[in-house]
Amino acid sequence: MALGVLDKRVVQERAVPGARFLVAGRRPLLLPVAAGVVEAGGEIAAICAPTPWRRYLGLVPEFVRHGELAREAWSFLYPVLKKSPRPLRPFSLVSAAGHSRVEEAVVAALDERGRPVPGSGKRFQADIVSVSDGLLPLARLARLRGCEQVYDPVGQYWTPRTDEGLRSTAPGVYIAGDSKGIGGRDLAEVEGR
Repeated sequence: MALGVLDKRVVQERAVPGARFLVAGRRPLLLPVAAGVVEAGGEIAAICAPTPWRRYLGLVPEFVRHGELAREAWSFLYPVLKKSPRPLRPFSLVSAAGHSRVEEAVVAALDERGRPVPGSGKRFQADIVSVSDGLLPLARLARLRGCEQVYDPVGQYWTPRTDEGLRSTAPGVYIAGDSKGIGGRDLAEVEGR
């Protein structure tokens, strides 16, 4: 099940489609969805993300600068850490198996190139396996307009280059919100003013 679908079922519809969940993939949805599952009464068997913890050090200044981001992140992290196993990093889903539905999943540690490390597999009982490949900026229109793109190593995506006034490299084109990066509705509202 895609992580976005699980998010909709649990957070918006308040329906828990299983009892034991394994969530895997790229941020930013892993912790909020896992927190929603825990709050709705589900159990998290494992949380697996391919990015090593050290890669998140670049986010620390953003959390300091935007206290509301730290509070929001903690609101997701606390319920998960309180009632779930510690997230596995860098790990990825390798397989899921069962007879008429998912019954178990195997995850493995990843090497520096993102490949599974032989012999590192861990098996988990789960009746729902939910996977996400992360979110990307909605930058297609900016690319079509000819805006220069730059790689964001923290977010691990390409995004339009902008200056402090959100002006792109294309004349008359300003970029804000999720067209510029992944920041959510609150950041988009502030940037768009």
